[in-house]
Amino acid sequence: MTPLSDQLAEFSGAGSGKLRPFEVPADVAVWEVRWRADNDDDPNLSVRGLDGSDYYEFAGGARTGATCVYETGRFYLDLNVNGSWSVEVWVLERGARKFTPPEEPDYSGGSATAVSEWEAAAELEAQTQPSLRTRLPPASGVDLQAQLDALTGLPQVKRAIQALRDHLQLRQERIEAGLQTGTGLQHLVFTGNPGTGKTTVARLVGKLYASMGLLRTGHFVEADRSTLVAGYIGQTAQQTSAMINKALGGVLFIDEAYLLTVKDSPNDFGSEAIGTLMKAMEDHRDDLVVIVAGYPTPMAAFLGSNPGLRSRFADPWLFDDYTGDELLTITDSMAKADGYILNPAARTALVRYFTSVPRGEGFGNARISRNIVKQAQVRQSSRLITLPHRDATALATLVAADLAFSAPTHERAQHGDQVVAMALAQLDALIGLTEVKYDIQALVARQRLEKRRDAEGLPRLAGSNHLVFRGTPGTGKTTVAKIIAQIYGALGVVSRGHLVVTSRAGLVAGWVGQTAIKTEEIVRSALGGVLFVDEAYLLAGRDTHANDFGAEAVGTLLQMMEDHRDDLVVIVAGYPQQMDGFLDSNPGLRSRFDRTLDFVDYTDTELVAVFDSLLVAAGLTYEGDPQEVLSRCAELRHGEGFANARSVRQLLDRAVTSQAGRLAHDGTQHATTSELRTLITSDLA
Repeated sequence: MTPLSDQLAEFSGAGSGKLRPFEVPADVAVWEVRWRADNDDDPNLSVRGLDGSDYYEFAGGARTGATCVYETGRFYLDLNVNGSWSVEVWVLERGARKFTPPEEPDYSGGSATAVSEWEAAAELEAQTQPSLRTRLPPASGVDLQAQLDALTGLPQVKRAIQALRDHLQLRQERIEAGLQTGTGLQHLVFTGNPGTGKTTVARLVGKLYASMGLLRTGHFVEADRSTLVAGYIGQTAQQTSAMINKALGGVLFIDEAYLLTVKDSPNDFGSEAIGTLMKAMEDHRDDLVVIVAGYPTPMAAFLGSNPGLRSRFADPWLFDDYTGDELLTITDSMAKADGYILNPAARTALVRYFTSVPRGEGFGNARISRNIVKQAQVRQSSRLITLPHRDATALATLVAADLAFSAPTHERAQHGDQVVAMALAQLDALIGLTEVKYDIQALVARQRLEKRRDAEGLPRLAGSNHLVFRGTPGTGKTTVAKIIAQIYGALGVVSRGHLVVTSRAGLVAGWVGQTAIKTEEIVRSALGGVLFVDEAYLLAGRDTHANDFGAEAVGTLLQMMEDHRDDLVVIVAGYPQQMDGFLDSNPGLRSRFDRTLDFVDYTDTELVAVFDSLLVAAGLTYEGDPQEVLSRCAELRHGEGFANARSVRQLLDRAVTSQAGRLAHDGTQHATTSELRTLITSDLA
């Protein structure tokens, strides 16, 4: 290798391996690595110092890249590439040296160096200079922010990273001011489905700690159960310790960490790995950050499996599933990285698919995008190969026909129409609610219009899918909310169409910091469906004491409604006057709830119809005076605490109790089946 002017090194070859070291002279201030890989689905290149420090890593499917490095000394490149590749190292700026490297042995030979030589080099570096890596320059903070901003979606995670960054900054200022800061670095829990960027963010966290001087290198080491747990007594501790030692000075990322608590056999040693890990977290609390990751529910069980685990980790960071628009952005970027573009029809088909595909534990997110792009490339080849002429534009364009799901099947669309028809039939069968039925028919018509506009590639109409139900108790609000959930699921407004019912008690906790967590859990359970908040006005000003957290629940709810606007519908319900006050309690409420359905009280005749329907449902008949039922219902409607259908149910319950007393007086054991099923006028007294 002969440097050419400002070119420090040049490599080319094929396959994976560590390239021989190269020297960055003392007068170089900034240098750049430029690389290209051919015919590889997932190439990976790392720039490392001889102490094993990670300075940068190219990953994630890109086949070309360039990055600036600010340190000087001896470095090597570590490649994981299936096909051929080429790498160039260039000087961008000359200036003062960042540090004086130690004496190094002379490495020479082929394009790869034996592992034993690398281990010897790393050991020598550690002996002669404990920390060869210099701290990143101030610009690195900007670089990290740019990398964070470039990530698609993840609003909650980005807020969590900013909060961590602020905390670390203040921690440094406290150290400089001679104040106490506590001991140890903050270990993290990442929860979420596959393909949501957990590994990418973990790498950024390591760089963040290193850039602020809290970790020596911030390098990234990934592990899982297979790399931590052995099959024989005593080997698990050694195996886990080896991974920990490899991660010292950086981040140990344990994916699917909950598998450490799953016993494969009576001699399973997962708990031994956990014990070893916890001890290392204490022994190296200023030189190691551990991040554990996995699905939300199993990770909650993992943290509860050992008394020391939960106390060592911060509150989990939730990596939400990507929205339909976010998955389109990811798919588009993956296609562009492979040299393809999506035409408008393909983009519309993708949005429809991503919006309607069922979500749940195991949903693949960006992995689905990757599979779609790869499959579309194969289908495009099959489509184009039959054409006599193919220009560059055709070769680079993916169209809707190249997507396996380019249009919903006739059967699926027909099934959705059947679900909507059945739900509307249930709605029509409800007693009263004339205006509500009309409003819901209008909502269905609007959603069908939106689907037509989507199919034509037209922009979406302004407006929100969230609703306000105003009315007194017992007017069918919860029943109607369930019907709307079914309709919205069938129409693809939400991905699943289930209903989650909650109230103030399900959202608000009694101590600081817990209300947001409690509210987030409820909202997450409703994703893909409808969240129904009954008596929502109780979240606004029920308790005038300073420790009331209703406003915190409202704020959290509003933020998550925004974060999940493509796969969540929220319905808030309560008395008309109180709901008006609730909507005025926060400036963001009225703008998000722009549709109101009014559930008026039942008339006397409608209350009688409710009474008759309850009789049928209970297997009873009424053979008394019909006028007596009408009179009783009228008394209910004008009485104190009237609750519509609930009051009628209470009337029926009292009548059944009176019937039981009457039959007991006459001898219940002698009553006929007809008598057991029959109510009479006196039972209503």
